[in-house]
Amino acid sequence: MKTKRTNSLILLLLLLTIFGVSTNAFAQVAQTDPAYRASDRQSDVARAEAAMAVYPEAVLVVKLPSESKKIQVLQSRITQGSANTAEYKEMLEETKKDRDDFAFMLMSAFKDAYDFSEVLFVWDTTSFDAGSSKIKACFLDEYLQADPQQSLDTTKPHFFGYIGQTAADNSNGVNALIVCESNMEPLESPFPYCAPFDFGIDTIRAFLFKGVTEADLIRKAIGKWNKALYRYQEKLEF
Repeated sequence: MKTKRTNSLILLLLLLTIFGVSTNAFAQVAQTDPAYRASDRQSDVARAEAAMAVYPEAVLVVKLPSESKKIQVLQSRITQGSANTAEYKEMLEETKKDRDDFAFMLMSAFKDAYDFSEVLFVWDTTSFDAGSSKIKACFLDEYLQADPQQSLDTTKPHFFGYIGQTAADNSNGVNALIVCESNMEPLESPFPYCAPFDFGIDTIRAFLFKGVTEADLIRKAIGKWNKALYRYQEKLEF
């Protein structure tokens, strides 16, 4: 009986430690107040204000993770007739399913929780011709198929969003949707430049609190970021 109680206490302490670390990392990355960085460069502040001046009327192009490199490797091994071909085929199908599931969840999150600007979606393998003023036939519909009706006028303000890892001052970065200018230069604080997805810890929370899905967590992250954009816009207006 004593052993079981001791094990339970150890597990509880471990979870509390994990949640504590996660909360600190989240706060360091998601903070959008100018005071977050003690030495904000004027250039970052100027870029943030200039970006917000056009962002509401701009288009955010979200680059969805395609897992292209992993898929290419698996397809190559299958083609070579490896002894583990059956296993590679199964891994390939799982990779494609995971890729599509995440894309659907992210697109759904934007549909439900984001209204600050227009949004278009592409695979992260899509390249944009710098000399073209209008790009089309590469933006994805709700079924992840190229929609010829969707297009981007590159002569008008637009930004890119991609899934990457943030760089925090005093901790390891976390997975997040990161916003860049049209030249792919990431924006910086005080602009609300990212929507953190701390999947490792969030998965534990989803396990502990039944009924909470990964889709719910992504939607919540996008919703928080959407509110942060409105708050920063209001701050500049006043």
